[in-house]
Amino acid sequence: MTDATATPVAKKLLIIDDAFDLLSKQFEDRGYEVISTGPTMDAFTAMMFIGRLHFQADFILLDMQLGQQNDAGAKIAGILPPEVKAKTIGISGETIAKQVLRSLGITHTPGKNPDDVIACMEGRCDCQKQGKKNVEFKSDILIAAHGAVLASLKKVLSIIQDERWKIIYCEDKPDEVGKALLEHRPRLFVYHISDYMVFPYGNAEHSYSHLRIADSSLPPFENLFGEAVITSAVPDDEMAERAKKLGHKIVMPLDVVNLLTVIHSLLGKDRSQEWEMRAEPIFGHPNRDVLINIARTMSPSSTYEAVFARTRDEAMAKACRYLSIIRRDYGIDKFEQVVLRHS
Repeated sequence: MTDATATPVAKKLLIIDDAFDLLSKQFEDRGYEVISTGPTMDAFTAMMFIGRLHFQADFILLDMQLGQQNDAGAKIAGILPPEVKAKTIGISGETIAKQVLRSLGITHTPGKNPDDVIACMEGRCDCQKQGKKNVEFKSDILIAAHGAVLASLKKVLSIIQDERWKIIYCEDKPDEVGKALLEHRPRLFVYHISDYMVFPYGNAEHSYSHLRIADSSLPPFENLFGEAVITSAVPDDEMAERAKKLGHKIVMPLDVVNLLTVIHSLLGKDRSQEWEMRAEPIFGHPNRDVLINIARTMSPSSTYEAVFARTRDEAMAKACRYLSIIRRDYGIDKFEQVVLRHS
């Protein structure tokens, strides 16, 4: 007969992190068994550990940055098979890193706090309800294209672009695009599809021609950032239909005038009234002055996290974030005008 009072077998963890020693002690102190690997300093070594040891682990804890590789976790998550991905938990503390990992199919991204990670392992978290996280944009537009197309776009847009927009250009090589997205966090991502290329963030790295695009080949960049526009040298209805299902906007064929029209429609309109309406819950809060000052002095993403930590109210945290966006996008004078209207 089975002893009903027997101590349950400790869960086994495979920790993929350069801070292995610290994390392993934290989880061992909480009764978990950690598979001994030592610190993981790069994506290649991480994949060796996962390939050899994943079947022993109940959960895999994966950090985004390993050693000097800032995007190692993204490279790993993008090629994990579904059964391994299902038991992988993202333990990066950076908001953007969590967003990247979620876009690659990692459902649980609690950060490095061991108690939050354990809540995910025990099914007590709300990761699946979180949806989009707030991202603090660092640039307005990232344009990725190949060779002559990129040079032509850069030349034309440098002459006619709106000075308010910060435009970043990069070649359409997977590593360059992936690093540029993580570094610059654009409001708008424009990716020109040439005859052959590889997207950096899919379920795996898919190569394809512009006439044959699988649904999984176009990653949902709008879940990471603001908007995504796919342009193509050759019109193709099938590509447009599949891309639109993923939420992408399409400009086909590539035309600078059309592209500028889309850019203006996405970035040029004044959304301050919309943000003010979304921020209204703050002004009825008992601690409104404290919350307003947080939005006045912090970035939108930091505002969200600070207010949520203080109130444990996600709706209030989002409202404060919208108020902070007004200050960031329209200046402190506009911010103070909105606050005065609601005083």
